[in-house]
Amino acid sequence: MNQIDPWIIDSIAVDTTGSPRYVYDPQACSRADSIAEAKAAALSAVESVRPRGSEEGIAGRPMPPSPLSSEWLLPALMALPVLLAIEAATVGRVLRRYVSDLWSTRRRPNVFDSSEAPSAGALPVGIAMALQYVAYGGVALYYAAVPEPCSATGVAVACGIVAAYYLFLLAAYSLTGYVFGDTEQLRRWISGFVASRSLLGVGLIVPVMAMMQFLQWRSVFLTVILILYLAARLIFIAKGIRIFYHKTGSLLYFILYLCTLEIIPLSAVATFSVRYLPTIG
Repeated sequence: MNQIDPWIIDSIAVDTTGSPRYVYDPQACSRADSIAEAKAAALSAVESVRPRGSEEGIAGRPMPPSPLSSEWLLPALMALPVLLAIEAATVGRVLRRYVSDLWSTRRRPNVFDSSEAPSAGALPVGIAMALQYVAYGGVALYYAAVPEPCSATGVAVACGIVAAYYLFLLAAYSLTGYVFGDTEQLRRWISGFVASRSLLGVGLIVPVMAMMQFLQWRSVFLTVILILYLAARLIFIAKGIRIFYHKTGSLLYFILYLCTLEIIPLSAVATFSVRYLPTIG
């Protein structure tokens, strides 16, 4: 068996540069009967001396937990805008259609207006834009409801809440339009709802991404997000008034609609989110 020479010349025994000094014990190395034991004995006998000035400076601290530390959250958020950018031509046509649907109450499409005709790929793009609203709306909801955002799982749950609220409103508006209006009124009302949420999803991209990166300015970005959300809802409500208002007596139905579909469900979602989302670790 190879023996390790215990008489190792210590070339850095004299510390003049502040680098570590290593002191070996020859007797400990000579007693070792294997390379592994010799190495362990040598390492156990090492005396490490800290360089001069090593105690100065700022001690390192671990980064606080954040949704940004997740391996999937940022890629998921960026995937939808990238996929939509690939179909830029179709997205442009769909956006122009949404801008028209957001406010227009024209009863039937103009046969000479090519922008009214559905284009190939419009449905997948519309679904992707709805998912984009759910994703960025969920992030905004989580950061608004949780004092110290720290969980990507909480963001996923918030996105689920936004998706459930979106589907609930879509079903409720469809039922209400079917009961109180004709087929054309229902179509215009639902198209206005889908357009308002899809365009809102586009508007949320910049403030939501900036809020995640600069948490110290969260209140500013949340204010911007709230303004965008209120603007989208008010425009949609105004379109509903233009579609269904006929006489003064219809104001009673309008007040009932506001309480039933616009105020109570939103209050329930906000209360549930504030109470439940902070408990998700």
